[in-house]
Amino acid sequence: MRVPCLLLVLCGPPVLVAQEGATPVRSDADAGQALFERGFRKDGPGTTPVEVMPAFPGGEAELYRRVREETRYPKEALREGVTGRVMVHFVVEKDGRVDSVWVPVHVDHQLDAEAIRVVRSLPPWTPATMDGRPVRVLFQLPITFKMDPSVAEKRRKKTARRRG
Repeated sequence: MRVPCLLLVLCGPPVLVAQEGATPVRSDADAGQALFERGFRKDGPGTTPVEVMPAFPGGEAELYRRVREETRYPKEALREGVTGRVMVHFVVEKDGRVDSVWVPVHVDHQLDAEAIRVVRSLPPWTPATMDGRPVRVLFQLPITFKMDPSVAEKRRKKTARRRG
């Protein structure tokens, strides 16, 4: 019997939005340009990023390991042959805790719920900083639930026959 595998892919570099305090970053072109220019300091011939990204305790490899170990393929989704890539959005707060976890584009309610559960269980991160002050950062973490395509198709057909 083939065992379904769980793939974890962290977008590199992570897609993020920095926000100071409770005031959201404006989306018009002038505000975006000002934010970009403020985020970099001119040091000689090149530019040096001032912003320090949040860090998962133990690094990126530990994040992969933790998510892989914590994620359980939902039994019903496994039985029905449901596969998909769930893009989980979450905010790393100024104090490093993971907050505001959501899935903007739903794949399957069982897969979405499992991905949200796993991300909510993550320990606090080292917070991001901009200009020496902690800031909130929005992350997108894709979690892929995958099994052999032939096995998934057989399970989908079997489920369809059961349902009539």
